[in-house]
Amino acid sequence: MWKEMSRKEADKRFEEMVNNGFEPKLRKNQFDAPLRDHLIAMHNEILEEFSLNEESLNKKTYLYDLQFALRLYNLLISDDFQMSVQSASSDGVWRYISLNIIPDIVHTRWGSNDNRFYKQPRRIWVKTLWWYIFLSWQGSVRETESILRSNTTDDLVQLVERAGANGYRVSLSREIMKYYGQIPSDSDLRSRNLFRKVMKLNTAKTSTLEPELIDGGIEAYVRDLFENFTKELQRQ
Repeated sequence: MWKEMSRKEADKRFEEMVNNGFEPKLRKNQFDAPLRDHLIAMHNEILEEFSLNEESLNKKTYLYDLQFALRLYNLLISDDFQMSVQSASSDGVWRYISLNIIPDIVHTRWGSNDNRFYKQPRRIWVKTLWWYIFLSWQGSVRETESILRSNTTDDLVQLVERAGANGYRVSLSREIMKYYGQIPSDSDLRSRNLFRKVMKLNTAKTSTLEPELIDGGIEAYVRDLFENFTKELQRQ
C-alpha cells in the first residue's frame, strides 16, 4: 500500500516543485487522493479551531505541529491506512507523502526547506511528527495530548532524534514522556533544559544498563533519571 520514493526520485521531484510550485502529484488509485483529502481537512480544521493563519502558524509552531501530529498518527494507524512500525521506519514512505501527497502543507510550515521534505532523514517533518506521537503514546489521542501539551519543539526534537544504537526503546520513551508530562507547565524546571538533560543522561545510561532489569523496573528508572536533575535544580 505504502509507496516509497528513492532519494534520486526525491531530488528530481523537489527540483520540479521549486520551479513549478508545491502542488501535489497523486497516483490514480484508491489511496493517494483519500489520504490527501483527510490531511488537507485536518490542516484546515486546526487552522480554524485555533484561529491560525500562515503568519500566526509560524509563531505557534509547536501548537500546530502537535495538533497535526496527533491527527496524522491517528489517521495513519486507522483501519483505512494501517501504517505499521515497519512502514513508518522507511524514509522512502515519508519522502513520498511529503513530496507527492501534501507538499503544499509542508511548504506552508517550512517553506522551501529541502531537509524538512526529504533530504535529512532525521528532519523529514511528517516523519518526525508520526514518531513523536508513537514514542509518546498513552493509549488514546486525548491522554497523549494531555502529556504533550506543555512541551516545546525542542522537546520533540530531543525525543525523536535520540534513537539508540539498536533503535528506539518504545516502552521507555513512553514512560519518560508520561513522567515529563506530569511536570506543571508553569514549573521553573521546564525552563532549564530539563528534558534535554534527561535525554542525554538516558542515552549514556542505556548504553551500559537495561532499565527493565533494575529494581522497580522502567518506572523506577525514569523517576531516578528525572530526580538526578529536579532535586539539584530545586535547590538552586
